[in-house]
Amino acid sequence: MAFDYSEKIDGIVDVLRGHNTITGSPFLSSSLTTLIPKHMVLNDDPESRGLRNDEYPAVFVRLLNSSEEFSGIGQTGLNRARKQKTAIFEILGFYRREGTEQTNEALMRECYQMAENLEAVLRTEYTASGTALWIQPKTTDFLGPFNNGTSWVKVVQMQIEAMYHFK
Repeated sequence: MAFDYSEKIDGIVDVLRGHNTITGSPFLSSSLTTLIPKHMVLNDDPESRGLRNDEYPAVFVRLLNSSEEFSGIGQTGLNRARKQKTAIFEILGFYRREGTEQTNEALMRECYQMAENLEAVLRTEYTASGTALWIQPKTTDFLGPFNNGTSWVKVVQMQIEAMYHFK
């Protein structure tokens, strides 16, 4: 059986969506001025999709790369060798605020809060609901702010590493 990339991405998206309700603990939108709409946690590529002004904040999950352990080389399938794969995912969180340059400081704090919330959810759901052996945040970067006319956008760029066994 081949490694199902889409299923693994969907597992992470499902975890983030599951924690994006007021009963989620930790709550993905905790302490954010504008809550992340549940339908805006996406298995998609922001570079090809784009965002309208009414779709912020938004979170995108995509796969960057993966590697397989050489010790698992061999036939896969029922009662055969198990393989081990390490996958690096990228989570991009977009946050937007209306206004002038004075809003940049508040925008930065909102972005930091979004990163804290993402990390808290991933540390709580470190197996992505049982689809992974473990998941851990690897790096977190902050991009922007970018001016798109009357508002400013800042991006949280997080890489997470996940380990999987499969046949």
